[in-house]
Amino acid sequence: YKEEVFQIDKELINYFYLNRGYMNIQVEEPHVFLSPDKSRIYIDISLKEGDQFFADLIDISGDILYAEKDMLAQIQMKTGDVLSYEVIQGDIRRISSLYLDDGYAYVNVIPRTKMDNENKRVGITYEIQKGKRVTIERINFVGNDSTREKILRRQMEIDEQELYSAKKIGSSRFNLQRLSFFQEVKITQKEGSTDDKMILDVELEEKSTGT
Repeated sequence: YKEEVFQIDKELINYFYLNRGYMNIQVEEPHVFLSPDKSRIYIDISLKEGDQFFADLIDISGDILYAEKDMLAQIQMKTGDVLSYEVIQGDIRRISSLYLDDGYAYVNVIPRTKMDNENKRVGITYEIQKGKRVTIERINFVGNDSTREKILRRQMEIDEQELYSAKKIGSSRFNLQRLSFFQEVKITQKEGSTDDKMILDVELEEKSTGT
């Protein structure tokens, strides 16, 4: 028996219940005891499920830059659905992607909840904080000992002085990997000379010559 293993199990149990509307789930500390012949360990884990909750009104607020119907279309959680942490996280990613592909590299989407314990309902407002629009200040290539940089730049769908786009960065990585010159392609992001500029480091691990 290991305490760290139980902590992982506890997180998994919480995750299971939070995805099924049990917002007040409590996982108590385990009771551990030996079998009479001392050859086995028994573990009892007690749960307090609490009540199951459902989604109430769903809304968006904050920096709304696009048509409201397009924003709401990104939200899979609907009024009356069983509340699910996993679905809410997916909604956050989908809303964020609209901004991440339009230069807002540091967009933050916060799900503000309002619980109605009597009716077992939870209203959710996705608050959007867009942050500053970011441009790519510089793209650095590291590890291309045998491959010329101009070949690499032709595969980049995003260029220096262009607005940040998560989709274009992902496509650029795919294009470089598709060349079959590299064992691994990794693109890391870091802040540029100002907080509205970003530097991309494209780290490459070339395959062995002749492969």
